Amino acid sequence: QHLYDVSLSAINNLKEPYKTVMIEREVNRKQLDTIAEELGWNTSTVKTRLRKARKDIAENIKTKYPDLVSSYNELE
Repeated sequence: QHLYDVSLSAINNLKEPYKTVMIEREVNRKQLDTIAEELGWNTSTVKTRLRKARKDIAENIKTKYPDLVSSYNELE
C-alpha cells in the first residue's frame, strides 16, 4: 500500500502532459490507442510521454525512498 501511495503522489507531481498520460494509463487502465484518440495524439507520442513519465517517477521514488526501492527489489 505504501508503494502505491508513493507512486500516486509521484504521478500527481508530474508536469503536464506526463501527469495526464500516466493517470489515463496507470490509474484509469486505458489502452494506448484510446488515450491517443481521446487526447488527439499519435500512439507513438503517448508511448514516448508514458516512458518519460515512468522514468521520472522511478527517479523520484529512488531519490526520496531508497529503502522502499531496495525492499521491493528483495521481493523479486
